[in-house]
Amino acid sequence: MREINLRLTVRDIELMKDIYDHQFLSFYQIHEKHFPENKRPTVYNRLSKLIKAKVLMPISVNLVACHRRGELLGVVYVLTKNGLKRLQDFKMTEDINQNLVSLNFSCLFHDLLLTDVLRVLKRTWKVSKVSLETQNRIPDAVLIHPVTKKKVALELELTAKSEMRYREIILSYRTSNEFDSVLYVVKDLSIQKKIGGLITGFNGRYEIGDDTDKFKFMALSQVLNSLKEENVELQASI
Repeated sequence: MREINLRLTVRDIELMKDIYDHQFLSFYQIHEKHFPENKRPTVYNRLSKLIKAKVLMPISVNLVACHRRGELLGVVYVLTKNGLKRLQDFKMTEDINQNLVSLNFSCLFHDLLLTDVLRVLKRTWKVSKVSLETQNRIPDAVLIHPVTKKKVALELELTAKSEMRYREIILSYRTSNEFDSVLYVVKDLSIQKKIGGLITGFNGRYEIGDDTDKFKFMALSQVLNSLKEENVELQASI
């Protein structure tokens, strides 16, 4: 494919920054956030130009977005080396990592959902980059309250881990002063009951609503449903 010389728009730059922040984006995520007023052919046309300009690269994936009525995602979009360089040219006050992203296909569905969850939470919370150097336990994301500045560790749980693994994670968060609270976004209630039972020590006698101290829970369905709403309410105690 012959490379074209393309003048980037403000929307292009914001799209590129969004992809950089999340490593990759699907078509529906790009369409709904960056081109909400445009029809699909218009969005495809712009993405095609960004690909021809060697700014974006599509990567074929075999991924079904179950939370979107089984929508099949043919490709996801990542930044190229040229895209990273051009993004740095515009984001002069921010250091852009020039290393290309290597996608972990085993985590693709989790990361796709995480992007959707963060899109909702960003309406009321600031999302901070996770520092690998300072954390004993690396959460999926760090939320910061815009007023109180409290830090919340976000964990997206789609499948249940072993009891031993959860005990390790819970102990790590309990003994750390890094976070004021921990928010578990869980795919189903069985996961919440397993984690909640270990946190409280009630095990199988744990009930939804029992006090779990600094650990809070939210259903994934509640977050995804709010994508169509103006705001999402989180517990005031978080």
